[in-house]
Amino acid sequence: MSSSELEQLCDLIGRVSLSKATTLTAQFEQLLAQFRQVPVDATTHETILVAIACANWNLANGVWSNLGNRNLRRDLMAGSKNTIVLGLAHALGASKNPSDLAALAVRLDFDLFQPFVKGYIDGIKTLEGSGIEPDATVVFQFTIEWIQKKLNISESEMNRIIPSFIAGAGNFNEVETIAAQVNHAAEIRNAKNFWSRLFGA
Repeated sequence: MSSSELEQLCDLIGRVSLSKATTLTAQFEQLLAQFRQVPVDATTHETILVAIACANWNLANGVWSNLGNRNLRRDLMAGSKNTIVLGLAHALGASKNPSDLAALAVRLDFDLFQPFVKGYIDGIKTLEGSGIEPDATVVFQFTIEWIQKKLNISESEMNRIIPSFIAGAGNFNEVETIAAQVNHAAEIRNAKNFWSRLFGA
């Protein structure tokens, strides 16, 4: 896969992840304000948006874990993460100065993105030890619990938020579909390379 193709795929995953995260964040914040009756501040918005964007990245990674090409898998993970983090910085940053955006991207990565990923990986290991395979539902559940813990949302508040949020969330695994298309393209390319080597074409 060429560098331009890889960049396009990472950009696509990043755009879909951010678009979905923006929509779901707005829905969650509306319900949070309704049932908590407290205005949603900038920190709350940042926490929710980053968590949902990161959840989408984890969904893509779960699909890419089936790729036989480890270098491609590594490049897709790193490239899509960079695209998402920089996109988050653009969405959240008051200043559009490149140095300010870069500094914000680093903070978002270290303060929110990486801790989310670590918590998710630890949770998945526990589930897999119990024989449960991670899927979009598991990622969704972990994300909601992460947000609840970070924002100190009570169980009673969350019990009122979740039904309405799930009803309006739509297809949470959209990014998985795109990631699976990448896997399919890689399989086709590998097959073509195999037959070319076999017949000396």
